[in-house]
This record gives sequence, C-alpha cells and structure tokens, in this order.
Amino acid sequence: MRWTHVSRFIQRRRLEESAYELARLSRTAPTVSAIAERWGFADPTHFSRVFREAYGLSPREWRIVRLDRAWPPAPQAGGHEPATRACHTSLWAPADAGASSACPSL
Repeated sequence: MRWTHVSRFIQRRRLEESAYELARLSRTAPTVSAIAERWGFADPTHFSRVFREAYGLSPREWRIVRLDRAWPPAPQAGGHEPATRACHTSLWAPADAGASSACPSL
C-alpha cells in the first residue's frame, strides 16, 4: 500500500466522484461549477485546474468524451451487469490511484 497525505486522499476521492457525476447521462445535467461546489471545490477555476492535472482533460472535455462513449454501458445480453465504478476504480480514478485487486476480471 502506498502512503499518501490525508488531504490528497480526500481530494482524489472528491475528484473521482466529480468525474463520475460529470459522466452521468442526464437530461438536466448540472453545470461543471455546480458539480465542483457539490464536491467541496469553492473555486471552479481551481477545480478545473486540479481535474485537468488528475485526468488530462478539463471537466467539460471529460463530460463530452464520456458521453460520446455512453459510459456507463448498458447491461450486457444474458443479464450480466457491467463492472461497477466501485469495483473498477481505475476507470474513474486519477492515473496514480490504480485498480482494486479484489475486482473480478471482465
């Protein structure tokens, strides 16, 4: 296990949840500023800068790319659900977060 400062861990979790919310399909998607505020970022500019550092895209670009990919995918034929973000955190987490080894293979 790699040790990290508590503040970095908290910020990473807030970014993960922000990324997930930005990628959700919704008719009334909240603005990037609203998502930033909801996850504890008081300044939208700071949120955008930190998000880009973690994911390589601005929050707006992230939303566009994820919606183009229609993530999360629909359930597969045969009734199997797709991998959840809770299991495969590397799909949502910043590059340094890694994936959980307890996840089943896809």
